[in-house]
Amino acid sequence: MSRLINRAYIAPLFVYCALVIVQTALLEPSVAAPDDRGPKGAILSVGGGGALLNGTGVEGEALAPAMGGSYLIGVREEVWPRLTLGLHIGGYMGSSELSKSLSLNGLILEGRWRFGEGLRGPVIMGGLGIGGGGLTDSEDADNDASGGGALWRVAFGYELGSGEPGFSVTPSLAYEQLRAQMDSKVSVGVVSVNLEVAWEIGR
Repeated sequence: MSRLINRAYIAPLFVYCALVIVQTALLEPSVAAPDDRGPKGAILSVGGGGALLNGTGVEGEALAPAMGGSYLIGVREEVWPRLTLGLHIGGYMGSSELSKSLSLNGLILEGRWRFGEGLRGPVIMGGLGIGGGGLTDSEDADNDASGGGALWRVAFGYELGSGEPGFSVTPSLAYEQLRAQMDSKVSVGVVSVNLEVAWEIGR
């Protein structure tokens, strides 16, 4: 008799506990605190903006500044809280009033440090890589020139969180330079203002 009574109490208690667990999982999901983001896994980003290019030609002469645009593609991994490492692909092209255009494209191993641990905060970026730059003269093809080699990039931005988890927008100001190397006297420097959109994968 006592066993039947115990079973009669245990069955409803088990059902009640199961309902509480289900209700907690569905209605009260646990959410990490904004200042405890932890490793994000892989991060994909795309972006673009405006750019101002300058440089030197085949004879080492200074070229007129060229205004244009930029594109950015990146994939990186958070290797330490607030520190990410990855590949950055960037391209810039601009034209001047002298019928000349400058371009720069490169692949960079970039590090990125987020100063804050919240969903918003300043970010500093920098890296080294390889790339190529060129000068095109639409009126005189003999003035066309190109060069390639090592380049470097530094940037400062401000990461803006959003209501969507794993999604962020970062406006930034960057400088990237390909210096004249070996026999080539062609160099290209770029100042750009960009807007980058990033998605966090695998967090």
